[in-house]
Amino acid sequence: MSARIDHFTVAAFERPASFAALVEQVARLQAEQGTDGEVFVTLDDPDQCLYTRSHAVDAHGFDAGLDYPSDGDPAALAAYESAALHATAAALADPARAFAWADLPEEWLWEADDIEALAAMNAHPEVVLDAVHIAQCLPSGMGLLANLPNGYFSGDWTPFATHAVAERLRRQGYTLRGIGARCLWFARTTTPSPSETDATISDLQHLYGNADSPAWAALHLTLATRPHLLLGYTEDFAELTSDLGDA
Repeated sequence: MSARIDHFTVAAFERPASFAALVEQVARLQAEQGTDGEVFVTLDDPDQCLYTRSHAVDAHGFDAGLDYPSDGDPAALAAYESAALHATAAALADPARAFAWADLPEEWLWEADDIEALAAMNAHPEVVLDAVHIAQCLPSGMGLLANLPNGYFSGDWTPFATHAVAERLRRQGYTLRGIGARCLWFARTTTPSPSETDATISDLQHLYGNADSPAWAALHLTLATRPHLLLGYTEDFAELTSDLGDA
């Protein structure tokens, strides 16, 4: 794949040795960018992520009324990409199109195995690593979903649902920092307190159900030790952990 998405692309991290190494690379790049913008990255299977992104844009009309430049002029293309970014951000912030937090679980039917996969994914975050992770630097306040809206298939969270989840998790100090074909990465500036971890687990049980799964306790232990949270947003996200076995 091309290690570039659009003119917001600022770097490509190839085959990071670990999830921690990817986090360090993102933090270093953010420090270099300073206050000029916010850095985000692609995660698992960026090709599929970008493919479904284009379908999500079409399905939700995020670029409606915008003309894609046909002459290949770099300045015109950058102008189009900036306009599309702002149009998508405006659509996601539109109260008339928003998802209510209380209604989100009605959209999905998660199984107990999905909760186990959620716990495994966070205990072994290397499952989201890929051959290349493309870093985007967006104007502050735009947010990752304005540039990489995703969730196209019927079993996926839509961009509007993911936006609602992201806004909710901000209450626990988490910011959306990465998206792949199946998962989302949220990060905090500090490790959560016990009460913050309790609140996060409560919100995740609201989203995924299966509150009696013992995997919630395992996930609680993991989240209490690190400032990162990985979530699956597609019906097949559990496949990311299929190679872990009994690890």
